[in-house]
Amino acid sequence: MVNQSFVDAMSLVHIGVGIGFGLFRVRLWLTLVVAVVWEVAEHVMKNHWPQMFVFPSQDTLANAIGDVLCAALGWGLAGWINRASARANDRRRARRTDP
Repeated sequence: MVNQSFVDAMSLVHIGVGIGFGLFRVRLWLTLVVAVVWEVAEHVMKNHWPQMFVFPSQDTLANAIGDVLCAALGWGLAGWINRASARANDRRRARRTDP
């Protein structure tokens, strides 16, 4: 069930947001602050305007924590993507300069 378990279908969105923040080199602490602020704002908005949400039920505390951790996971994946990309670029440059 969405918004009730530690991770759910919307956790993929949080991972994607974390990847985006990481690829734009936003610091981890700021990514986590944004994720926590979003979870609080989401809770308030669901109380006042539930029709704004695809899944209007309130998140459990476990789900909100899972969402924040998924954003952190995405941020870490972005670091891995950046490092893999840099290694690939280094290999391409090395091939161009070889005699």
